[in-house]
Amino acid sequence: MMMMVVMVDVLAVVLMVVMVVDVVMVVLMVVNVMVVVVVDVVMVVLVTVVLMVVVDVVMLVLVVMVVVLVMVVMVTVVVLMVVMVVVDVVMVVLVVMVVVLVMVVMVTVVVLMVVVDVVMVVLVVMVVVLVMVVMVTVVVLMVVMVVVDVVMVVVVVMVVVVVMVVMVTVVVLMVVMVVVDVVMVVVVVMVVVVVMVVMVTVVVLMVVVDVVMVVDVVMVVVVVMVVMVTVVVLMVVMVVVDVVMVVVVVGAGGNWATVGGRSRGGRRVHRQREKRKGKSVGLRIGTLNVGTMTGKGRELADMMERRKVDILCVQETKWKGSKARSIGAGFKLFYYGVDSKRNGVGVVLKEEFVRNVLEVKRVSDRVMSLKLEFEGVMLNVVSGYAPQVGCELEEKERFWSELDEVMESILTGERVVIGADLNGHVGEGNRGDEEVMGKFGVKERNLEGQMVVDFAKRMNMGVVSQEEVGHGQD
Repeated sequence: MMMMVVMVDVLAVVLMVVMVVDVVMVVLMVVNVMVVVVVDVVMVVLVTVVLMVVVDVVMLVLVVMVVVLVMVVMVTVVVLMVVMVVVDVVMVVLVVMVVVLVMVVMVTVVVLMVVVDVVMVVLVVMVVVLVMVVMVTVVVLMVVMVVVDVVMVVVVVMVVVVVMVVMVTVVVLMVVMVVVDVVMVVVVVMVVVVVMVVMVTVVVLMVVVDVVMVVDVVMVVVVVMVVMVTVVVLMVVMVVVDVVMVVVVVGAGGNWATVGGRSRGGRRVHRQREKRKGKSVGLRIGTLNVGTMTGKGRELADMMERRKVDILCVQETKWKGSKARSIGAGFKLFYYGVDSKRNGVGVVLKEEFVRNVLEVKRVSDRVMSLKLEFEGVMLNVVSGYAPQVGCELEEKERFWSELDEVMESILTGERVVIGADLNGHVGEGNRGDEEVMGKFGVKERNLEGQMVVDFAKRMNMGVVSQEEVGHGQD
């Protein structure tokens, strides 16, 4: 029995030695392969060596553990042998257990060896593949470098060809420039000759033209003198006619009403309350929708001076306040407004007439009037601005009511001039309104136009519409 145990132990030791030798051989093979790989790819070899060292350390640790275990087992066997002398049965059992344990250890060692061999094979295959990839990459890079070199040679050849072409072109251009210079010299000589001939001709012609011009100037002076005399005569005639046309002659008890629009001073209609002889007043009065007085004072004064207007009713002044101010060129504006963005009316007159103003009546920002006295004749100038088509009916009725009040406050025998922007169309035809208007209007009568006609009937006036002269608004 002891011999069997010893044989088993010897067998175990031999197996362990064989395993160690096999592991050492495997390690030597791996090291040999890794050394070959390191020659091609240093970085890959370094990583593999590190892995192999780790595997070797692990294997050594396992071997040490197995040796220690075997020593422990051997000590245990010795102890058991002493015990087996006393108890053979127990010894046999222990031998069986040791044999089983040794078999398990052997199987485990064999399995580990197989796994290590497989891992080594896989690593070798990976290293070979990596080496192949690196070699293919190097080959590709070399091919690319060759292609680049070929392209560079082609480009250099093309550049040389282009340079040669440019040089040939430059030489040709230089030759052409020389030829052109020669031609230019010839042309310049010819031009100089032609210019000399032309200058001689021009001098001769200038002498002839001077003689002709002297004759023409004498004739033109005679014609200009005749034209100037004719113009002076015509201007005198026009001034006389203008004075005759603009004089407002109001008979005894007669009143004038001017109904105006946005253009050129309005149109006059008149009413006569009673017939009696009286004095006449000669003034030029107009009306104008200015849009705003801001920045237009001087322009308005220049216009009145140029057209010889004495009094001008203005609408939409858009000046806030109730004042009178000079606008330049000897004119003064009386105005009234409550909003700097809308409405506002005023009357502009020569400053020499300011002393004739007896009363200024500012009814609203749509109606105001001035009363003046000229040599005992009372003249009322009314400036009005009717609401536009889009305004409320109440606002329109309020305007006409204010205008009626102003008219009713004027005494019998006083003259009246209304300069207003009434914003209405009286329309075509006069059926039922024959006593206040003619029939030659245009468009259709709107509500605002009907209010104009009603006002004329109330005040016993006549309506002359701007539509009849092509302006389209009363």
